[in-house]
Amino acid sequence: MATLAFLLFGLISFLDPVFGASCSSSDKCLSTKYTLATCDKDSKNCSCSSVYPGYKPIRSGCGRNLYTPTLKPLAPFSTEMIPGKEAVLICSSDDGATLFEWMKDGLLFKNVTTSMYTITAASVKDTGTYKCKAKLNTDSYFQSLESEGLTMTLITILDTPQPPVVLVHPTEIFPGKNANLDCSNLPNGFNKSKVIFLNGDSVPITTPLRMTSLLSETFVKCVLTDATLFTGTVSSGVQKLPKVVSRIIGVGISTTAVRNEVYTVLEKVPLACMTSPEPAYVDTTSTALHFGWMINSTVVNGQNEQTLNLPLTEGVYTITCFATYDGTALSSPAITITRSSSYFTKPAISPNPTIPVLGSLLTLACKSSYEGEYSWKKGTVSIPRQFDDILQMDNLTAADFAIYTCSIKRSTVIMTSDSFAVNIPDIGNRNNNTESYSGEQSTVKGLQLSDYTTPANIAGNEKERTSPTTTVIPYNGQVISMGSVLITGLMFLSSRLLL
Repeated sequence: MATLAFLLFGLISFLDPVFGASCSSSDKCLSTKYTLATCDKDSKNCSCSSVYPGYKPIRSGCGRNLYTPTLKPLAPFSTEMIPGKEAVLICSSDDGATLFEWMKDGLLFKNVTTSMYTITAASVKDTGTYKCKAKLNTDSYFQSLESEGLTMTLITILDTPQPPVVLVHPTEIFPGKNANLDCSNLPNGFNKSKVIFLNGDSVPITTPLRMTSLLSETFVKCVLTDATLFTGTVSSGVQKLPKVVSRIIGVGISTTAVRNEVYTVLEKVPLACMTSPEPAYVDTTSTALHFGWMINSTVVNGQNEQTLNLPLTEGVYTITCFATYDGTALSSPAITITRSSSYFTKPAISPNPTIPVLGSLLTLACKSSYEGEYSWKKGTVSIPRQFDDILQMDNLTAADFAIYTCSIKRSTVIMTSDSFAVNIPDIGNRNNNTESYSGEQSTVKGLQLSDYTTPANIAGNEKERTSPTTTVIPYNGQVISMGSVLITGLMFLSSRLLL
């Protein structure tokens, strides 16, 4: 029975995918952007490039671990807690992870998996150093490093809280418009009604603050006052109030476009004409603020809005905007944006070899005119953390046969390839809705199909198979189809050993 179990395990291992691109010698791996040509002889996995840290072996090459998240208290609070009050910690992931792991002083929290951790009623037991990590799913293979520790403390009436920080917005403003003041770095649970703002003469002021010329660039600070929590008061450092102006002092274009970059005809490139002060802080009660745009030295007729969408046609666009207020017009510096219909094209999947062999290496390359970050799907499921342009499947098994697609993302545009099927026929349904070819090569949509010849006499005694068959399964897309896998030899071998 032990021998049978061993054989069955071997058969299952043969059919199941190997986790990590497998290899057996130093030159077995395919060198890609993230995967090295060298083989790790201990793990039998292809090595990952140290140029791009954080990558680890996956079935199709090397996949990137999640970035280390950041851990902070919910704004506007600090790392201090008031006894009995609530404190909220936020674990932020640049990868968009939705599963998290939390710990305090090295001890893992059970059943806490969201990006937010709430301390409902702070006490001494809640003090300590918190950390979090981001995870792809419940399988911990893909996860981030632990965040930097966040030490939460409890304050009492004998303690002096950390100094708060006063915030002022905007930096320039017209007289009569309101500036906004805020106070951050407060103890968790602090009542914000106990925050006051003082001007440079220690006279209380309110927020929002109606600005006048006399208040221009004078000092302000925020003060925490709560005799039930601590003795005395705790003040922030000082900050300047906005500069009060009576005219527009600058114009510029705000855009997500990157300098000297080329964009496709599909990508929206929004542009905004920004003034200093910002339009919301310009007094337009009696004098209007007008905008205009020029493309390639020509005024865009009928375009008097603050925003502009770049035309979705090919060309090189030199763009300026101008703002007019009280008879004075100011122009922005020019920016140049290029659109090309051929710069970012739909990717296509290219196999190597075109005649795959079970147990050997098959690579799928995602080819496009644009080099970016790639993603892959096997069927409808994304291949986790696979950002390379090449999938490599060494020790090819039946579990690898599926429909694959690759995508390239740039800004808000995603280009996805046609579906590409790597297939093997069902031995039991060989004659059902299939077209068979025996002992010859055939071509489907430019791909060469060939018999996969199974070695005869695996155990040296079974009947030799002389006419392996290659079957093409109809599919609306590209297909690689392989001949049947001979497993009778394995079954015969198991029966012999049982005897």
